[in-house]
Amino acid sequence: GGSSPEPPLLGSKGHSKSVHWPEDEEVAEVLGEENLRAAASVSSNFQEIEQESQRVSQGGSSKHGYMFKKGGGKTMFGRTSFQRRFFVVEEGRLKYYHNAAECEAGKPPLKNAIYTMRHCQVEAADPLCLNIVPMKPAGGPRTLECKCDSEADLHDWTTILTAATKVP
Repeated sequence: GGSSPEPPLLGSKGHSKSVHWPEDEEVAEVLGEENLRAAASVSSNFQEIEQESQRVSQGGSSKHGYMFKKGGGKTMFGRTSFQRRFFVVEEGRLKYYHNAAECEAGKPPLKNAIYTMRHCQVEAADPLCLNIVPMKPAGGPRTLECKCDSEADLHDWTTILTAATKVP
């Protein structure tokens, strides 16, 4: 094993500052090598996360996902049935579809209903439920009674929908 000479460092003539970002050095110190490697492996999902976050833009007032919507029809036992529907909130408007595929395909929303959230009120209802109540006809055709899968989901939807009511 001969001792090979060290390769010359890039920009060793006082230019090293322009190569290194001071922020990166701080990050390296805080995270340590292990964590940096972990972070690098996570960043392979970054593209997907990036696309996701672009969809949930507009200052956090847009979201899409499934909630159960109380249907107008009654079941044979006289109870109102909940159907799983794909809801989309963006730019202060709420629409819903049978599923994500219909939305992606650019189909019109169910019943052609588009709720303008600034004319609606969002109310907490039974556990895991929320109501979207149009305060005037411009808000939407009727009160939407929705049920979420979990407390966390309910919190998300309530936050987003409430924010949407403030979109001009």
